[in-house]
Amino acid sequence: MNMTSGKVSGKKIGIAAVAIVVIAILAVYSYISMTTPTIPNPNTFIFATAEPMVSLDPAQTTANTDYRETYLMYDRLVTYRGSSTTPEQMLATSWESSSDGLVWTFHLIEGVRFHDGTPLNATAVAFSFSRAMKIGLSAGMLSGIIDENSVEAIDTYTVRFNLKDRYAPFLATLGVQAFGIVSPKVMEHEVNGDLGKAWLSQNEAGSGPFKLKEYVPNERLVLSAVKDYWGGAPRIDEMVVRIVTEGSTQRLMLERGEIDGAETIPTVAMNELKKSADFKVVEDAGFAITFLIINTQKGPLSDVRVRKAIAYALDYDGIINDIFLGRATRLRSPLPQGFPGHDASLPLYAHNVTRAAELLAAAGYANGFELNMMIAPFEDWIKIATAVQSVFGQLNITVNIQQFSWPTYIDNLVAGAHDLALMGWTPDYADPNMQTWWYFYSENAGPGWNFAFYNNTRVDQLLLEGRSEYDATRRTEIYNEIQSIVVDEVPYVWISQGLGYGGLVFRSWVHGYTFNPLNAWYIPADVVYKAP
Repeated sequence: MNMTSGKVSGKKIGIAAVAIVVIAILAVYSYISMTTPTIPNPNTFIFATAEPMVSLDPAQTTANTDYRETYLMYDRLVTYRGSSTTPEQMLATSWESSSDGLVWTFHLIEGVRFHDGTPLNATAVAFSFSRAMKIGLSAGMLSGIIDENSVEAIDTYTVRFNLKDRYAPFLATLGVQAFGIVSPKVMEHEVNGDLGKAWLSQNEAGSGPFKLKEYVPNERLVLSAVKDYWGGAPRIDEMVVRIVTEGSTQRLMLERGEIDGAETIPTVAMNELKKSADFKVVEDAGFAITFLIINTQKGPLSDVRVRKAIAYALDYDGIINDIFLGRATRLRSPLPQGFPGHDASLPLYAHNVTRAAELLAAAGYANGFELNMMIAPFEDWIKIATAVQSVFGQLNITVNIQQFSWPTYIDNLVAGAHDLALMGWTPDYADPNMQTWWYFYSENAGPGWNFAFYNNTRVDQLLLEGRSEYDATRRTEIYNEIQSIVVDEVPYVWISQGLGYGGLVFRSWVHGYTFNPLNAWYIPADVVYKAP
């Protein structure tokens, strides 16, 4: 048998050595690739939302998807930073009020200019508030407190508010996005006396850390960072908001790295994403609540016994555990736990179908009736509506579920076209007036967000007293009584207080985000950045 020589050529040794080096390099590269995520568009933050913007004008905004962008494009006299629920200085460096609370004076920071180059001074602030009050939409929360003539420029950087009535949450209200200061140059775009509404609904005239670069309705919005912003330049160059209606699609885009964050990830998917270090699921305790609206003016629903039967029929634990998968707690009243004025002594309606049937029989509806239940097409809302439909069937109540896009949904609620409807709510400021005035004051029925069309003279009286009372002890007494009455009369069924905001998830490379329990919808793009 022939034996081959054991001698190996130098050429072969060289080739082998090169191969080993190449393999080692590839191994190191592979390890780095696995441990260091590839961050697309490192200077652009891309966020997906399910609902399109309705208007970019602070005075016309009606939904959280509008608030997010206007909050970044406009400055306010005061603002909410980080996780704080206390209004802090923004355009106003200081302020004082008269002893009766009717006159407020604000001193402005000097040298600020709008994106259009116009000086932001006391005259501009007075103009902006006058315009907002004339329009009367978003600024409606100060209706009856100020009007178009209530704000005056005392000198270049001093502005005075002359209130028509005492209003305890006045300062807190000024931090709301509705009161972003608009440049007087918007009037150059006025058409037929519309105060520039048509133009500003798709453009901007602010002074905030971002300015509008592109807006394609129902598709996307692009904001550019203002590098010379008076409050400091943002850490990213652009924020892109994309309209992606399906939560499942948002998830796929998030996993592929096409977007950096999303707010409509289904609850089941959120629990799966939590297991991966590649994602940050927002689960901070907040003030976002979910509740059922009962139109108290509709047939059987005008009977408090029927409304109580509905409250007893709901399977709260089932909704919280099976639909929200534990990402919520029971809600006792319109004031969530941790919110100023929350009364922990109020009773909770327990899931009790037998008790519900007894109340229906006492009201003369043992054989049931038919109801229309309106929802917006959010996945969790669809599941809740289906659960309501099922349990109400045990009481001979037929529930017809009707889905509408968000703008149409709100229009239908304003018109009172619903019997039942689901609603989610995040407060704009931390005061019990915020959580009661809109729901219960009789004059707010329909357009004012009293979608239950609730009318109680005593509650109206207490609401008016509460918002003008400055004594903390007396205010607690007032709002405790309000909560007691409305929990007993059930114009709404309070379901849950959530964690985080909707289905809010970020990629792990997103840094700088802080959750605010008030402005849960807000993405602080001025401090957000992307890094491994």
